[in-house]
Amino acid sequence: MYFSNERKSHGRAIRHSQHIRDRSAFADAAKKRRWFAEDHNHDVEEFAMEFRIGGIQWTRYRLKEGTPFPGVALSSEGSY
Repeated sequence: MYFSNERKSHGRAIRHSQHIRDRSAFADAAKKRRWFAEDHNHDVEEFAMEFRIGGIQWTRYRLKEGTPFPGVALSSEGSY
């Protein structure tokens, strides 16, 4: 039996409260930058985000020596 705050998904129970905590990690700009923007192959020049419906995420980084395109700047923009 599943409680009202759980639902069945692929044979497993998923608690909504856990889902909210996992999702809230994406609202932390420092964590999101570390998880999705930083890498040993490039330097992050700019990272900005506004975690809300209609908000944006902006990343600009430059590839390091040893990559196929050293010194090239890349950027990415997305919306929530």
